[in-house]
Amino acid sequence: MEGKAHIEIIYCVGWGYFLQAAWIAAEMFAEAGNQVDITMTPAGGGTLEVILDGDKIYDRKAEDG
Repeated sequence: MEGKAHIEIIYCVGWGYFLQAAWIAAEMFAEAGNQVDITMTPAGGGTLEVILDGDKIYDRKAEDG
């Protein structure tokens, strides 16, 4: 959407990261409201990543090993 930031949260279903991903989405929405579009994408392989406008801003594997 024009003028809005886009956040994509990619999370591993098998590792149970849905609740963490949902919490991240809720926090982002609470801060930015209607200025942001949020997409949650299920994945595998222990992934939990947050992408802002195409740039990875959080990667659980990189942060936590």
